[in-house]
Amino acid sequence: MNLADWGAIGNIILGIASVFTAIVTARMLSKQHELQKEQHRLDQEKLNAQQLEHQPSFQFTRTDDKLIISNQGSVLSTPIKSTIYSMVIVQTEKSEHMAEYKQCIYCHPVRYYERFGLSTLNLNGELDVYKFKVEDRKQLLEKVKEIYMGILHWKFLTPHDPIVSVQSVMLTDLIKIEYVDMYHKSHVIYYKDSQIITKDRFEQLVEISRRVPFGIYDVENVIPDNIIRQVYATNFELTA
Repeated sequence: MNLADWGAIGNIILGIASVFTAIVTARMLSKQHELQKEQHRLDQEKLNAQQLEHQPSFQFTRTDDKLIISNQGSVLSTPIKSTIYSMVIVQTEKSEHMAEYKQCIYCHPVRYYERFGLSTLNLNGELDVYKFKVEDRKQLLEKVKEIYMGILHWKFLTPHDPIVSVQSVMLTDLIKIEYVDMYHKSHVIYYKDSQIITKDRFEQLVEISRRVPFGIYDVENVIPDNIIRQVYATNFELTA
């Protein structure tokens, strides 16, 4: 074997070594990339957890003539935007042919707050104030009692009443709050009175309230007998 042959063999060996080195390098770079991705994910999770610790804490205080939304948590970047949907919510259990039971809900919109809340433009403490007439809320609460007692009265008069039980009749506020936190991130949060609910639940309740025949829903136009009839006539179920 002459020198040219040994040179060719040497080139082949060098080529194989180069390919092997390239494969090892590629694997190392890929592993390093995966480690970097995992570290980035862990860092992001840690950052998100830290940011969640510095969020506002919204509180709802009702006085004789106003509902006050305040923030007792971390300061905001901008004033909040709040929206309120007030309604009488009736929850019942119904049975069809005494075989299948289902939870039904009826949401009747009402309007007793002033059309727009008063924003304080604060980033902490009192944020929004919604005023109402003391007598209006009293009337609505009395009508809520009438609705509850009226359904029970109808049950006694109807031998085969589809309503098995009345679980609750309540004057309720659905509240949507849009805010920007101290890290300048936008959020939307939903409440049923002072309890946080999901966006899907919030939207479903609002949608049910919008299926009520078009009308004026001021206090004097909230008629208990009409609401009772609608409770019997509809079978809306919560799916969210």
